[in-house]
Amino acid sequence: MNFEEGSAVRFLQISMQLMGKDPKALESAEKNMPLIRNNLLLLMSNRDYQSLMSREGKEKLRMEALAEIRAVLKKQGGSGDEVEDLLFTSFVVQ
Repeated sequence: MNFEEGSAVRFLQISMQLMGKDPKALESAEKNMPLIRNNLLLLMSNRDYQSLMSREGKEKLRMEALAEIRAVLKKQGGSGDEVEDLLFTSFVVQ
């Protein structure tokens, strides 16, 4: 995704993996991936460059993204707690 920081346009690319013990929960997340991706893009588009550069900012974003995924799964009929964690596997800001 692209976002502006002052007069500069920045690029953010994040890869992530979900963790869970229940295969059905991960299947549910996969089935709902278009909605999850949409909600994550909306969540991440409100970030500023400085907050993304700190460890605390990245951790906050990770926790908010996990909460967003759990909310989607809960809305789709699950408990939301099936997904135990979300891990960033790549985090690029240019």
